[in-house]
Amino acid sequence: MKNILIQLFILLPFLSSCQSNEKTTSSKDYIEASAWISYGKYSPKGKIYVDKRLQEVDKSKASYYLEKETLGQEIIPRFEYRGNTGDHHEDNKKYEDTPIIKYLYKYKGIQDDKIAIVTTASELVDAPGEFLFDGKAFSVYPNEQVHEVFRFEVARINGELLRYDDTGKLLETRYFDQGQEYWNTLDKERVHQDLVGTWTMELENDGSFKKVILVMELLETGMMKTYQEIYYNDADAGKLQWRLSESNEKEATTALWIYIPLSNTTGEFQVQLKGKTIENDKVTIIDKDHMKFEITYLAPKYADSKIKGYDFKRRK
Repeated sequence: MKNILIQLFILLPFLSSCQSNEKTTSSKDYIEASAWISYGKYSPKGKIYVDKRLQEVDKSKASYYLEKETLGQEIIPRFEYRGNTGDHHEDNKKYEDTPIIKYLYKYKGIQDDKIAIVTTASELVDAPGEFLFDGKAFSVYPNEQVHEVFRFEVARINGELLRYDDTGKLLETRYFDQGQEYWNTLDKERVHQDLVGTWTMELENDGSFKKVILVMELLETGMMKTYQEIYYNDADAGKLQWRLSESNEKEATTALWIYIPLSNTTGEFQVQLKGKTIENDKVTIIDKDHMKFEITYLAPKYADSKIKGYDFKRRK
């Protein structure tokens, strides 16, 4: 079947539902993707043998061998190739408008010839064998169940990494920002359970046509989601009647929340995004269904000059 691996990328979300009767293989038997050699140079000719970290080695020391499937040639004006200077600005300038070839790198087991790892890679046309991983990637157990699913962006893992056992059960979800791991969950004992729930605050209301509601979901895992709901007055109702917009896009910002009580009614509320604290707010708890925030923005990129504080009420 032509380009079966490309189709596998599309089918990945469904693979975890498959079951197998083969012997169980522990996830601990595998080198984590974060330890892979994700850029460098392979021999431009001949068969390439690599160890579990995907470092090229002699065949006698190899775990896998590499097969390449050509996806096409591109010229990428803003190709952030990891060069030798250590200065991204200079490297980008150096490789601007550089032609590259996109490949599927398929690493197969020395012993069984089965696919173990697949990743999208780019090579410089003028420097055969010089590569970096850039795009979707996954690893596979010997029974063909998916082990890990994630993506590289310029040789660094970025976004979610999903890890499964060899029966298709999700073991964990990890989060990366340009290769740096961060946490979106907390141990249960660190979560202030009294605040868990959905909280809302009115941002805009013209009294006749439109109103906007800020929604904050505080989950018991320590994750928080914030988004806006847009409502319009139903003119056909004959009276003021708000209706949630059908085109309302629930684009949630996901972060980590930590509440540190200072007294029975006050505390500090920290918002962490990709491992960095972007807000450190003062909270006053009015009652179990009402709390007010005095916002201190710590990251200008995420600051909203229009919002100085929150007045949240629990959605019931």
